[in-house]
Amino acid sequence: MRRETAEGELYLGLKIFRFYFRCPNCLAEITFKTDLENCDYQQEHGATRLFEAFKLYQQEEKAKETQEEEDKKDPMKMLEKRTQMSRAEMEAIGKLEELQEINRQHEAFNPDMYLASQSMMQAEVS
Repeated sequence: MRRETAEGELYLGLKIFRFYFRCPNCLAEITFKTDLENCDYQQEHGATRLFEAFKLYQQEEKAKETQEEEDKKDPMKMLEKRTQMSRAEMEAIGKLEELQEINRQHEAFNPDMYLASQSMMQAEVS
């Protein structure tokens, strides 16, 4: 492995370093640079970054924040968002009422009465 200073690249006055090394499996050369802005490394050549959930989460949060800022600037979008939220709330209330009704029906169900009615039906059929 060798290290060199990336020429002409600085971040807040700090040097950016480039690292060279070989893959232990295929002996291909891989290069990385330090990414001081994100406290990470940036692959340059010969490598692919595996999926990182935390980085994806950060990008989604940034996108959400910028979207919220844009929405705050536009009163029409704010009104649309409020309308969607109230519509979703009304749908949730409707589903909750349906579930409560189903629960009431289940509470009224008596297995002994059901078994008695089934045995009476069997007796009538026989």
